[in-house]
Amino acid sequence: MRRTGPLLVAAVLAIGTALVPIGSAQAVDPSCDSQQGDLNPIEALPWAQRMYDPANKLQPFSRGAGVTVAVLDSGVDPTHFQLAGKVLPGIGFVPDAPPVGRIDCVPFGTAVASIIAAEPVGGIGFYGLAPRATILPVRVSEGIHTNPDDEALPAGVLAEGMDYAVANGADVVAVSAVSYDSDPVLQSAVARAVVAGVIVVAAAGDGHNESQEGLRPDLEFPYPAAYDGVIGVGSIGADGQRSGTSQIGPYLDLVAPGLDVTAAAFGGHDSYNGTGIAVGFVAAAAALMLGQPGTDLRQLSGTQLVDVLTGRLYATADATVGGAPSLAYGKGLVDPYRAMNEATGGVPQAVDDPRRPPPDEAALALAAQRAAANDSSLRDALLFGGLALVVLAIAFVWPRARRHKWLPGRERELLEGTEDKRPEHLPGEMLFRNSADKVKQDRS
Repeated sequence: MRRTGPLLVAAVLAIGTALVPIGSAQAVDPSCDSQQGDLNPIEALPWAQRMYDPANKLQPFSRGAGVTVAVLDSGVDPTHFQLAGKVLPGIGFVPDAPPVGRIDCVPFGTAVASIIAAEPVGGIGFYGLAPRATILPVRVSEGIHTNPDDEALPAGVLAEGMDYAVANGADVVAVSAVSYDSDPVLQSAVARAVVAGVIVVAAAGDGHNESQEGLRPDLEFPYPAAYDGVIGVGSIGADGQRSGTSQIGPYLDLVAPGLDVTAAAFGGHDSYNGTGIAVGFVAAAAALMLGQPGTDLRQLSGTQLVDVLTGRLYATADATVGGAPSLAYGKGLVDPYRAMNEATGGVPQAVDDPRRPPPDEAALALAAQRAAANDSSLRDALLFGGLALVVLAIAFVWPRARRHKWLPGRERELLEGTEDKRPEHLPGEMLFRNSADKVKQDRS
């Protein structure tokens, strides 16, 4: 899925940065007060990682190898110890700032990138879902832009970033910044990405009014999430409930962790909130699917690839407290394990992963024993059941047969009729009296 025709500025930047080893001094944005921090790395396993269990449920099938994910946000800091060697030169489109992607003042873009591709490190609980993916940083803002009250993010800047990502080999574009202005320029850029077979994942925005009654759709539409072909992502917490500010509307397709989420920060880790953070999990799911060995997705291209991959993500999403598809939870919680391993109707069947863990022989033997025991129990039940029926039949038929003298019904009736017509038995005295009376009558 590599694309040709990179921009001239990208080529110049690539040549320049190739001469500078990753981890050495980076270009400095004068608007950044500081890019350093003293946050301690987190040792505990964060709740999002516990929920997805990457070590046991994701990495045996895919690590996102060979997949490039562009992050359109505040840039990405390549000096973080879990992102070393994973961040391409990229580019920046922020006005009056260096045209560099590998710089982050917030560091929100770095956090999103780490959710996707942070390398597992011994003693560190946090790591990315697709640690073999490559990050292409596209800096489109200097701050966090996910709320309508934030400083307006020009849609044209996002459009430039989208075109750059597509032209420079991005397989997935994670747009964690939001514009609240629908612009034909941005819409056209999204359409070009979809036609090129690029998966676009975008934040649904954090402008929901928590005080409004019920779950009415928000009036402010987020872009590019609201455009066709884009996966709009909302935010949930560890309890599965929608984050209070996560927007509600028809543009919402999936939800993912976005409340108190641990991710990379200056020199360590920090806790983040928002639908922009949730984008990282869905983008990682797409990278895992594309990087799965033997997957049939790589045989597809263009809009067909986008339709099939997004269709699988939607069909395998886990149910949430919101129930069936809804404006507040979309199709449900993104589940990369199911998306990689479950066939869904109407789409090509996935090819078995050659690295799938071998079957548990002990479990198979136990299952065979249980099946044999069940068959034996069924035979015994049928045998004893049959014997019980025979005993009941004998107990019911024997007394009736004896009463009826073992004769069928019709013969018994005839016999009973004949017996009724036989002469009545008379005592000897009566027979003598009857004979004497008859002799008297004859003499008369």
